[in-house]
Amino acid sequence: MDQESPLLTHAEEISPPMKAYYANRRLMWRNLAMIMLLNLGWSLCFNVVAPLMQLRLSSLGMNSTGLGWLYGCTSWVTGFLTMYFAWKSDHTVTRWGRRIPYLFISAPFVILSVIVFPLTNSLWILLAIWAIQAISRDAEGATIPLLNIDCMPRRMLARMGAPVTIMFGIVGFLALRYGLGLPGGLPYFIGAALVFATTFAGFAIHEPPVHAEGRQERFKPWSAMQVAFQDRRTILLVISAALVYSFLVVWGMWIYLYAQNTLHLDKSAIGHVMAWPSLIGVIMAWPTAWVVDHLSPYKLAVGFWLFCGLLVVLLWQAHTPASLTLVVCAGGVIFPLYNAVDLMVYRHRHPNEVGSVTSSLSFVKFGLCAGLVQGLSGNLIQAFNNNYILGDVFGWLLLTLGLAGLLVYRFLMRGPAPVPVAPVLERGP
Repeated sequence: MDQESPLLTHAEEISPPMKAYYANRRLMWRNLAMIMLLNLGWSLCFNVVAPLMQLRLSSLGMNSTGLGWLYGCTSWVTGFLTMYFAWKSDHTVTRWGRRIPYLFISAPFVILSVIVFPLTNSLWILLAIWAIQAISRDAEGATIPLLNIDCMPRRMLARMGAPVTIMFGIVGFLALRYGLGLPGGLPYFIGAALVFATTFAGFAIHEPPVHAEGRQERFKPWSAMQVAFQDRRTILLVISAALVYSFLVVWGMWIYLYAQNTLHLDKSAIGHVMAWPSLIGVIMAWPTAWVVDHLSPYKLAVGFWLFCGLLVVLLWQAHTPASLTLVVCAGGVIFPLYNAVDLMVYRHRHPNEVGSVTSSLSFVKFGLCAGLVQGLSGNLIQAFNNNYILGDVFGWLLLTLGLAGLLVYRFLMRGPAPVPVAPVLERGP
């Protein structure tokens, strides 16, 4: 077993107020309920709006190369901003907490961009709206998901995430099955209204009583990584996790266009196919969470690699809506296993370091790696006449490289790891 510091292993016990906070199970469940309600509207909205935006840009003339580099450039910009927003939230102290203020800053811009997107056919205006939406969602996405880590005992992270996964599954099924085929701008307007309504749940979330000394320190581009990579071996772990995730990037990026451009399905039929993996996620949420919390992440990573290779072969043979449904449902069973790799990065880190660690992971995973993978896969697909299967093969090869990195990291972790010291103060009343 890898050597771990007691402080980092029991990060929730660093002070009496923190111990009392995590011992309060009633508060834990209330926070979880409010986090789920908050995510409900955002999930309902973007389960439908995100693929609709991609399909609309494609229908207005953007080819695979253009879409690939659009997503890639967006990933690079938001990858850096993720570090900024997460680091900034680690150093924020307000009466509402560290993370919640960024929700209320970003929500108005997200709502406005969703409302305006279906109202114009100008590609350049749509790209400008896309940029506003991406940056605003990044401010929320870099901070609010940290509540799942902040507010829950570390030993129960995967299990406490299971109710959220179940909700996402049910929401995703209903949204895709019945929302993707709605006419005109209706799905956009309904989505914006849901985001507006559920954002107010943020007021009811009570964050833990922790903040860092020196919170007036200015952000520098390397600030988050300086905290995250105190142990240099973590660099290899983060890069490997990003490469493993590359398969999910490629799969999620092109599966809708595969359905539209290769199988020639309309939006309603695509929604019916893509809804089922969300329901599979509901069934698998608790079993997968138990497996991730109890089994070796290295063994799970090997299984993930094997099953993803099998998925590529199955997709190659999927030529009907029924066969595509079976393939994407298999993905719904397999893909949650990736959480074991992510948890390796931050499960045992100090609460004051969570934002820096997760944002550094996001920068490498979503920014540097995913951005490049999206652009290159788009070029590859376009060069071979929209052969989306080649894009998935490319993603699986990167996954193979990431698995090799994880095994090297395991070998390196046989030595003692340095114990970083992160000062913690109790937040005053």
